[in-house]
Amino acid sequence: IPYTFRFVFSVLLTGKTFESIDPRTGEVIASISEGDKEDIDIAVKAARHAFDYGPWPRMSGADRARILLKWAELIDEHVEELATLDAIDAGKLYHMCKNLEVPASANTLRYYAGAADKIRGEVLKSSGKFHAYTLFEKKLLEKAKAWVVGDPFDPKVQQGPQVDKEQFEKILSYIEHGKREGATLLTGGKTLGDKGYFIEPTIFSDIKDDMLIAQDEIFGPVMALKKFKSIEEAIKSANNSKYGLAAGIVTKNLDTANTVSRSIRAGTVWINCYFAFGDDVPFGGYKMSGFGKDHGLEALYKYLQVKSVVTPLYNSPWL
Repeated sequence: IPYTFRFVFSVLLTGKTFESIDPRTGEVIASISEGDKEDIDIAVKAARHAFDYGPWPRMSGADRARILLKWAELIDEHVEELATLDAIDAGKLYHMCKNLEVPASANTLRYYAGAADKIRGEVLKSSGKFHAYTLFEKKLLEKAKAWVVGDPFDPKVQQGPQVDKEQFEKILSYIEHGKREGATLLTGGKTLGDKGYFIEPTIFSDIKDDMLIAQDEIFGPVMALKKFKSIEEAIKSANNSKYGLAAGIVTKNLDTANTVSRSIRAGTVWINCYFAFGDDVPFGGYKMSGFGKDHGLEALYKYLQVKSVVTPLYNSPWL
């Protein structure tokens, strides 16, 4: 697998470009055209023209399905290339991209090919008794210290680098915020290596709801732990956020699972599992975590506009 790439993409009207960085090394791997307002306006006009005058809206569902299925087939043929590019550009684990994410994108297209053929016109933080929390914390620290951080092309690696220097420094600033605000740093918090954007798995405890690391989406290897005396307190704390993408519940009690899953204001709730996705399972957040859904028939609604056309089946009094 090649470890270095360098591409130059066609330049847009503005002539501006930005550099894509390999987060493993900090080196430039691509110069990419940077769109501006002028370019966006042209793209929107082109999309509008394509919809109004192009062939796609006038195709039958079967014809659309064939195109989507061909797209999925091309992805299958280039799995390794696509996985390599994703790993180099974003620091994602190569084996995860190759075996899960890229094939999943092809399967998503197949799912919507079937739909096209039919179409008409932050995690819940740990709760429970304190001795359970202590045991959980101990197990979690063991996992974090054994967590393998490194080159995303290494199949033994469990965490690659952060996507770029900006995000890398942002995550480190959140870690410093956590320290200053009084959270207890249990493990991690430092960078790894002398090049690239690697950060140790980091765990804080003694979290309060008004702390920045409890309120913001960090998008990095940082976990915040908090104790709760009751399910109600846990629900209140979990909902005390402007975000609501997803939540996880671990419990043997069906009543607890039902109560918490109904009460948590998040777009997806996983019970006794995590990061479980399916093409027919809508995914999307509440509040500031976005609107609309990916996957499932609900995702098609973003691309459809309902129109009601009524005509009488008898002589109209309006004529």
